[in-house]
Amino acid sequence: MEPIGFTSAIASIPGVFKSCMDCFEYIQLARHFGDDFGFCLAQLEATQLQFTRWGKVMGLFDEPFDPDALYKRGGSAWTEPEIKKAIRWIGLLHDKFEAAKKTSDEYALEMEDEDPDVLLVPDQDQQLGNAQPPVRKLVFSMRKVTKARQKGTTLRKKVKWALYTKSHFEMLIENITRLVDKITELFPNLDEKQQGLAKEEVKEVEVESIPVLAKILATRKTDKLLDLAIKERVKAEGHVFRDIEISMNKDGFHRMGNTYENVEVVKSEPMTFERIKIGGSGVSHAGHIFTQTVTGQQSRQHEGRRDGGDS
Repeated sequence: MEPIGFTSAIASIPGVFKSCMDCFEYIQLARHFGDDFGFCLAQLEATQLQFTRWGKVMGLFDEPFDPDALYKRGGSAWTEPEIKKAIRWIGLLHDKFEAAKKTSDEYALEMEDEDPDVLLVPDQDQQLGNAQPPVRKLVFSMRKVTKARQKGTTLRKKVKWALYTKSHFEMLIENITRLVDKITELFPNLDEKQQGLAKEEVKEVEVESIPVLAKILATRKTDKLLDLAIKERVKAEGHVFRDIEISMNKDGFHRMGNTYENVEVVKSEPMTFERIKIGGSGVSHAGHIFTQTVTGQQSRQHEGRRDGGDS
């Protein structure tokens, strides 16, 4: 692909990209999310963070945007089909937001007479203030990085809208995390720069929020670069669990720690637990688990503390 052709194709990306960035900002979570508000919001923030990382290395936040400079970064490694694919996928990402908004609007019409309370949208900052400290701090950390990358870019004037049910949220977050993963993996020659930014992101996250971020990535099986950066930090510094409240169900099980399978020699990461509150009935385990499979049977060794019964 010749530079002129590349310039023509790439010049259309920033507009669609910034439109998708706006979509992240317009979403609100309704009253129905309750105690899950903070964690759900953190999932949206993590996806937006990954999207801005790619936009940063692509130069999509630069004012004015310089397609020629971007061409020099990619060189002959970038092809016209890849550029067109990026444009299509970013457009599809925008479509997923619009589809979610349409579904939410239809739900609101159905429920406004039947059960209007489910349509109440609380103050988002106040609701986040009620989240557990590690979750709240994680959201603030990610927002700090995202805002810095946008360089004060102003939102287009559009009305905010709300997701009212967790099922609608799950559908949206699954769709957009999958697409953002695809988009950010399009140009492998940018991986090194993206990895550097991921390491900077992890440095901004307070130590007690790292387990929350790791849980988000594990739940969605997304953002391999950020996951790697987290593992490198944990390996160097260890785990810290602080200011966490755990509500157990009758048969619930909650564990804080790593699992090592079939590893003969391993140096497990240190762990620190501070101000952990466990309520309800169930089993909690704090520490690492080591498993070894021998002749078809699996033996298990625990390192840490295991508690059962009412707490």
